[in-house]
Amino acid sequence: MSKRVILFLPIFLVAMMLAACEGGDGAASQVKAAADAARNASATAEDARQYVERYNVESKELAEELTRLAWVNATYITDDTEWLMARATEKQLAFNSRMIEEAKRFIGVRMDEDTARAINLIKLNSSMPAPDDAAKRKELAEIAQRMSSTYATGKYCPDGPESCQTLNELTLLLADNRDFDELQEAWVGWRTVSPPIRADYQRFAELTNEGAAELGYDNLGAMWRSGYDMSADEFEQEIERLWTQVQPLYEELHCYVRAKLGEVYGADRVPQDSPIPAHLLGNMWAQNWGNIYELMEPYAGVSDLDVDAAMVEQGYTVKQMVEQA
Repeated sequence: MSKRVILFLPIFLVAMMLAACEGGDGAASQVKAAADAARNASATAEDARQYVERYNVESKELAEELTRLAWVNATYITDDTEWLMARATEKQLAFNSRMIEEAKRFIGVRMDEDTARAINLIKLNSSMPAPDDAAKRKELAEIAQRMSSTYATGKYCPDGPESCQTLNELTLLLADNRDFDELQEAWVGWRTVSPPIRADYQRFAELTNEGAAELGYDNLGAMWRSGYDMSADEFEQEIERLWTQVQPLYEELHCYVRAKLGEVYGADRVPQDSPIPAHLLGNMWAQNWGNIYELMEPYAGVSDLDVDAAMVEQGYTVKQMVEQA
């Protein structure tokens, strides 16, 4: 028997005797706390390694189930597939909660760096951490599925059911159409789909913030920013550093694109001292401007640079590409 277990046994026994003199939930909580302390005291580095191995096996099985159901739900969006998807999500959230709770026994245990990092990543694995409460976990799964379904089935119907357009149709319109007013209507029209889920989203934020707080983070945002082998504050500083590196190039690119769009649509619709109207950039979220390249092409008729051939000639490897990027 290890020294740590021997040291914790008296504490456990005292707690048991005190609990015998008390009743109700307080006694049960004391017994559980003492039992947890005794269990944690016996945890070893080998236990931690086996825990990570078990997590990898079980999470892979759950991920396959969830992914297959997600495909069916996305292909056949019905009340039944939504129900199945919500239950599968709830099961995944319960698994995450259970494994995170189990990982607490390794706090303070000395282990190799890879195992310690794996346990930390398990804690950060879920993008929507659920509170450690079955009812709230179920509520979160149902809200997430409801919002996802609303988004997937959303349509913009300017003139009744016959005029309805899906996100895919509106996306194609933004990519190919060059009529200012039609582009603006499509961009604004799609954004009529989201207001009905405002209350769900607010509750989603409340539940996930609560789940993140139970894991020791200020909120969900802080938890997300902690998943890059650095603290949330360090991550923010790194993002700011990277942004200042590319900012001069971005501002020149922004100025060039705005000027070209001004030539196409007129300075009254694209003021040269204001942000670019988002609906003119060829993408519903203005995150990819490639669809308007023909309007921006700096040297018409000149062939593109064959970057692939140059990289092959230089013997570039995938690793080198990642390191260079």
